[in-house]
Amino acid sequence: MAKKKNESESHELAGIFKALADPTRVEIFQFLCKRCSHVMVEDGDDSWMLAGPTAGEVCHAVSGSAKITAKISHHLKEMRVAGLIAVKRRGKNMICGVRREAVMRLRELLLTADPDDIRDDIANDNIEHDPEPREADLAVLQRNGRLMAVAAD
Repeated sequence: MAKKKNESESHELAGIFKALADPTRVEIFQFLCKRCSHVMVEDGDDSWMLAGPTAGEVCHAVSGSAKITAKISHHLKEMRVAGLIAVKRRGKNMICGVRREAVMRLRELLLTADPDDIRDDIANDNIEHDPEPREADLAVLQRNGRLMAVAAD
């Protein structure tokens, strides 16, 4: 049961990362993160407060167009399907907002990696045989409870 849950969560996170793999979607996401506050929406004689900008405002901020374009509409759909944002119709308006749960899951995943635990040797092509682990490496291994694996080598 736990494995199925982990697989499902992994697929959902992969979908979110895929949705953010496009520069325009990153721009939309950043805009929505900054603008997820209450806005006044008017429809004829009616008006009400909603949280988040309209799809038209997103389009204007990202592309400069006064009206929603097919390209921005497609990006919003992909982000919505991935579970990164929510889009709600209110009268003639489509109100957009970042899903808090998606941000929390991304944050949780990214916080699992402690930058102090990561060595840049491989990324910087500094791969050398290191017969003795460095003192900093031993501290990290002890903190993560993996010292026995090093001692067995």
